[in-house]
Amino acid sequence: YDSHAGQPGMLSTLFDDLSAAIRDFFDDLREHDAADNVIMLLFSEFGRRTRDNGSGTDHGAAGAAFLIGDRIKGGQYSVMPSLRSQDLQQGDPVPNLDFRSIYTTILEDWMLMDANPIVGGVFEKLDLVEA
Repeated sequence: YDSHAGQPGMLSTLFDDLSAAIRDFFDDLREHDAADNVIMLLFSEFGRRTRDNGSGTDHGAAGAAFLIGDRIKGGQYSVMPSLRSQDLQQGDPVPNLDFRSIYTTILEDWMLMDANPIVGGVFEKLDLVEA
């Protein structure tokens, strides 16, 4: 959701809608015995700044990603970056996990593909997909 103003109320409603849609989607997959065949990645191509612009936040460097599915090992796979002003880089939290690690894990452990030509290199894999 590329919002820059009125975020608290708007995002609360949007996240409620998103949560319900994901729940319904996976309920339907389970009803059709297909949930073991699907994972979902929710990821933004940009993060958010820590400083409020008066009614929201602007694009930044670090963000969150969510990987959802019955064969995903739940948990947090990175450390929350510091939000202390002295730890920010140009006003942004410092990313500490390259998103290409997530892509590499999905491509190699889920899709059984060579990730290197797709992500443009070799990146750390995360232990998040159940065999």
